[in-house]
Amino acid sequence: MSISQQLIDRYTYEVDVDWFEAIAINHSTFIAPYYIHNGATKEDLTGYMDGGVQTFRAVQFQLSLPARDNGGRSDLTLTIGTIGSDIQLLLDGALATPEEPISVQYTCYLLTDATALYDPPLLFNMTEVTSDDRQITAVARLGDTINRPFPNGRYTVESFPGLNRR
Repeated sequence: MSISQQLIDRYTYEVDVDWFEAIAINHSTFIAPYYIHNGATKEDLTGYMDGGVQTFRAVQFQLSLPARDNGGRSDLTLTIGTIGSDIQLLLDGALATPEEPISVQYTCYLLTDATALYDPPLLFNMTEVTSDDRQITAVARLGDTINRPFPNGRYTVESFPGLNRR
């Protein structure tokens, strides 16, 4: 049995896909959510989130995934570089009301497509916020995972008609 040259070409070429991670930080004390991305470019990028196309500012951040020995908890460490003091002022205002969590939505985008790869975005709550002159560090914990809809809005009969049972 031989494989066609078309299939060989399709599955052996180099894939060069540029993508970026994006987060939206929100609290009731904010006038609007704070949208940032950590892509390689220093330009603002756009993506579909919160019911419309949003502009993400170029602010470097890093998410550290939970460790295996975390006892099953899914805590992430979020580190945001402070470029300007606007995010620091927003978080200081939000921390004045500790009974309401600061929400963080996380998703990824391809540079060629404004559609989020995680739809709806993963929702975390920021806790244990600390900062210095260079960065803001926080622990991000998953929000309400029990009531999260399955299959996460991505595998619907409209999108995948083959899921429809006869």
